[in-house]
Amino acid sequence: MQTWSEQFESTVRSSLLSAEPDLPLTSTTSLSDLQLDSLSVMSLVTQLECSFKTTLPPDALNRGFDTTLGDLWTHCTVGEASSRAS
Repeated sequence: MQTWSEQFESTVRSSLLSAEPDLPLTSTTSLSDLQLDSLSVMSLVTQLECSFKTTLPPDALNRGFDTTLGDLWTHCTVGEASSRAS
């Protein structure tokens, strides 16, 4: 069971290129596991920023294609929390 929102999962699934629609997504699933190319990664980041009204920090993708969905979810929730506090 995942701890992220349906909105997050839906956004990620909409970015999948060739992965199966039923591919299990976990916090340790990496961008390379999803078979995303660099343009798809940037599209995913943009969609997440818009959906969660946040800006992912420059270090969000420091690990490149080894960045995990758990990493991205953490950045999204930090952004959401700071938006609510403002």
